[in-house]
Amino acid sequence: MSEKDMHEEERRLALMETESLSKWKTVNRPSHYLEDSIECIDVMAAVFGLEHTQKYAEIAAFKYLWRMNKKNKTSEQDKRKAIWYLRFSIGDDPRRDGSD
Repeated sequence: MSEKDMHEEERRLALMETESLSKWKTVNRPSHYLEDSIECIDVMAAVFGLEHTQKYAEIAAFKYLWRMNKKNKTSEQDKRKAIWYLRFSIGDDPRRDGSD
């Protein structure tokens, strides 16, 4: 492999990693649900209680499954969000999986 090909491959891999992290943050840490580094779902749990917030998460997962494939053919983001909310609803907080 030539040096030029190696650099091109490195750039391609870096782009894939950036896109992967961006997708992770879009699902797991959306900036529009943050205020002063506090997440909306954490405030919901504090105000309404964890059990009610988990029930909300179950309902939110249903919403994402319902609209799946209506925005585009793969609906990858809707599937990932449904999985996120389902996991949260059973006490498995997906935010513990990744890094910021």
